This record gives sequence, structure tokens and C-alpha cells, in this order.
Amino acid sequence: MSTYSTDQERAVRVLRRVRDWWKSGLITEQQHDRMAADLDTGLRHTNVFLRATLFVFGLLIALAATALVGVILEPGQSTAWILAGIAAAASFALAMWLVTGFRLYRFGIEEAFAVASIFFAGAAVILLLEPMTVFSWDTAIGFGFVAAAIVAFIVFFEFGFVYAAVIATACAALAPFELVDSDVARRLIAVAILAALFLGARLQRGDHGEEFPGDAYAVMEAAAWGGAYLLLNLKASPWLSHTAEAGWFYWATYAAIWMLPAAGLWIAVRDKHRLLLDVNIALAIATLMSNKAYLNAPRQAWDPIAFGVLMIAIALGVRRWLASGADGSRDGFVPVRLLASERERLATAGNVSVLQPSLHPQHPAAPPEPTVGHGGQSGGAGAKGSF
Repeated sequence: MSTYSTDQERAVRVLRRVRDWWKSGLITEQQHDRMAADLDTGLRHTNVFLRATLFVFGLLIALAATALVGVILEPGQSTAWILAGIAAAASFALAMWLVTGFRLYRFGIEEAFAVASIFFAGAAVILLLEPMTVFSWDTAIGFGFVAAAIVAFIVFFEFGFVYAAVIATACAALAPFELVDSDVARRLIAVAILAALFLGARLQRGDHGEEFPGDAYAVMEAAAWGGAYLLLNLKASPWLSHTAEAGWFYWATYAAIWMLPAAGLWIAVRDKHRLLLDVNIALAIATLMSNKAYLNAPRQAWDPIAFGVLMIAIALGVRRWLASGADGSRDGFVPVRLLASERERLATAGNVSVLQPSLHPQHPAAPPEPTVGHGGQSGGAGAKGSF
């Protein structure tokens, strides 16, 4: 990761923690101000809302500018890939210029052009291979995913955008679904790719721990683990491809979706890997929800109630078990949220759940009043109220 220095990246992360400690009441305001002054990097930041706005507008500008050049030049089918390739290089160079020239850090606009370079690189490869008779449309898309994955990894290492590593992981896993015909082979190759990325990220994280860049590799590690589970859970990813609901592969995936969350929870607890712990808790819940679908068992109306009671019992049991340990903790795990950021994330999740629209109206519409006897509206032979 060369655009930002290691000292800058670490200072940004420590400053984020210092602010979180202050909001959580763990340090005083004077301590916060003193530490924050020592962690000043000179980089330009912005809030999350302006960052998202600049990202959306920057991405639209990149796409619209490329489309405008395409309309003016009208490249042919055999040369359109050149325009896409130039757009990819220009977007990447512009992102680099914004970072080095204006010292932007997660400002949104430079991220938009970096992400646009990933999209344009994949499109360039597709447009290059598609006219060739030796490549089918699916094959061209598959190599487009490969190109996008490579450029996304370059963006990750150059700018440190963690979501670029997640994009690269997703594109690398999707490529076999366009390049291979057999559904079983597709999923096995994709899982093997994700397993390699998981091991690579895990080795890199092991050298740095929770400090930069170990925290970035931790996200990539969790993403690869979750992606492998998604590919092996045939009931959670039927939109990728359809697999026969019988045979050795079907039942092997059934066993895998039970073993992966258990193994992941053990690894996460042992390593105190918070993100991997959260991911595997979600995977364990997904396994419970997929069990009846795998066994083709009939679903009952009381299934959600039983599932909710089970989740409550597990949560209360784990909380009591942690609280019963020495000093109310076990191996560094406590049953309460200490940081304000964690409470804010929980509150945000609750607000999002409230915004979920109901499947049934809360107040049924009142039946219309009868119109019999009002000015002859119910009469026959074309009678009307004005009669």
C-alpha cells in the first residue's frame, strides 16, 4: 500500500480509536485533545454523508464522461475496448492525482475514480474478447471478472480501500461460473480460490496482528470465509446456478454448512477475531434457516417462533456464561458493549429493521359504504344519480 505511508495509516486508525474511547467515557477530553494533536497526519477527511455523496457523483461523472467520448468518437465493436481501457487508466491516474495532489483520505471522489477503473478494466477485456470467434460471451465475461479482480487488488494495495479487496474476492469467485460448464466444478473451483485467498490473508494478518495492515487483511479473510460458505450453501445461493438435490455433492455441502460456522467460531474465538466471529454467527443462523430446505421438510407456521426462542436462549446463555467468569469476563470477552461505536452500530441496525416494510397492512382498509338508495345509483336500465 504505497500511496499512504504506514505511519499515516496507523495514525488514522489510532485517532479513530482515541475518539471512540473519548465518546465511550474511557478517557477525558484533555487526554483526547493531547493524543489527537500527536496523531495529526495532514490528510483531508470528510464525514460519511459527504463522502458517500462525492462517491456517487464521482462515479456518475466517470461513467458519463466515458459515454460522452464514446458518442462523439463512435468507436466500432472491434475498437470499443480501447476506449474502455483508456478510461480505466485515466480513472486510476485521476484517483492517484487527487490523493497525492490534494492529500485526500477516504474523501469519496478519489474512491469513485478508483472503483471506476475496476469497472472499466473488466469492460475492456469483455469488449476485446467478445468479437473473437474463439470466445463465447460467457467466456468473455469470465475473463472480465478476472481482469476486474486483478485491478481491484491493485487498487487495494495502492490506496488501501478495504472494499476493493472484497470486490476483488467476489470477482475472483464469480469467474469460474462463466468459464466452467459443470456446476459442481464451478463451485469447487470458486471455493478453492476463496480458500487460497483466506489463507493468504490469514498469513498476512498473522504478521501484523490487529495493527495496520493486519486489520485490512482481517476484512479480506472474513469476506473469503463468508463467500466460501455462500457457495457451499446451495439453498442460500440458488441464483448462482442450480445443482441437483441429490448425490454426494449435495450432501457434502449439507455437512459443510454445519462444519464451517463451527470451525469459524472456534478460530475467531481463539484469535479474538471480532469480524470473523460476527460473520460466523451470521453463518450459523443461516445454517439453521437452511436446514429444513436441505431436508425438504415441511415448514410450519410456528417455525419463526421456535427459531426466535432458540436465539434468545442462546444469547442469554452465552451472556450468563461470560458474566460468571472472573471479573465478569472470559479470556477477554465481556457480555457488555464498552465502546460507543458498537452501541451506535447496534442502534443503526435497529433503525434499519424498523424501516423494513410490513408484509401486511397494519390497519385494514374500511369496507366501502353501501350505495343503495342514494339517488338511484343502484338502479337498473342505466339509472344515474342525476335522474
